[in-house]
Amino acid sequence: MATNNLARNLDLINKAGRVVPEIGMGATISVGSDCYPYTVVAIAPDYSWIDVTKDSTTPAPEFDFYGNQNYMYASNLNGQRIRHKLSTRGKRAGRYNTIYVGNRRFYQDPCF
Repeated sequence: MATNNLARNLDLINKAGRVVPEIGMGATISVGSDCYPYTVVAIAPDYSWIDVTKDSTTPAPEFDFYGNQNYMYASNLNGQRIRHKLSTRGKRAGRYNTIYVGNRRFYQDPCF
C-alpha cells in the first residue's frame, strides 16, 4: 500500500511540474505578495507531507527595500516549523499560503 501511495504522489508531483523535495533543500512560502524562506527538515516516506523550518535572513550589502531586496539566508533548525501536505493536484498548500520547494526567497511588498 505504501508503495502505491509513493508512486501516486511522485506522479502527482511530476505532473504538476514540481521539484521532488529533499532534506536540506530550500523552500519559499508565499503569502499574498510576500515570500518567506524555509528549509525542508522532514519528508514523509510517501512524500505526502513535508516539514519546513523558517530560515534566518540578513540583508545583503546591496540591499534596498524598494528596489533591490537581496538577502543572505541561513538555515535555522530551531525556527518556526510548518507541515505542508501534498494536494490532489500535486501542489503543497496551506490554508492561506503556497510552498515552492527548490529555492529560498524573502520578499516583503513595499506597497503595504
